[in-house]
Amino acid sequence: MKYYLYTIGMFLTSFAATLVSIFVVGRIIYATFGKPSDFVLFLVIVPVFFVALLGSMRLYAKYIHLSCPECGSKLKMDNRPGTPVTYHCEKCNYLYRTSMTIGSR
Repeated sequence: MKYYLYTIGMFLTSFAATLVSIFVVGRIIYATFGKPSDFVLFLVIVPVFFVALLGSMRLYAKYIHLSCPECGSKLKMDNRPGTPVTYHCEKCNYLYRTSMTIGSR
């Protein structure tokens, strides 16, 4: 259960960071240039969305860790697209495979 909550927490944190980033960038654009065209907003918001989403997921995975139930060391998360999210321990080779799949191949 804690693995499931950890994975959900990562995605919720990433989603919240993405929304906050888009809001802040939008407010800066409106304050600086007034009302820009929709195309300009699209060109600015799309890169901000992906940078914030991927950056926050990377930071979450780097600084918030689960510990191995067998040996207590840090578990690494493997979240390749199209495969179930797995957690593994490099010390004792403990492996936990969730039923959550991220994206597709």
